[in-house]
Amino acid sequence: MQNLEPITETKHEELLSLLNPLIDFMIANNYSYFLVAGKDGTCTRHLRGEFDDVAGIITGLMENNKQVRAIIESSVNDLK
Repeated sequence: MQNLEPITETKHEELLSLLNPLIDFMIANNYSYFLVAGKDGTCTRHLRGEFDDVAGIITGLMENNKQVRAIIESSVNDLK
């Protein structure tokens, strides 16, 4: 399995003050995660884990939520 390169944004101090304890907890307990939060065109993104684990998280979310699937598929199609 391939480890993914971690992504951590360093802007948005108020949001990060709330998210950082959660991120620290997930790192300390070896969680895989993909977290995106934003407002007004600005976002914070965090990713850690092995490729298969994170892909499974995203795929499971898409399988269980039609709106999420539509958003992700539309976003991927916009990249083409």
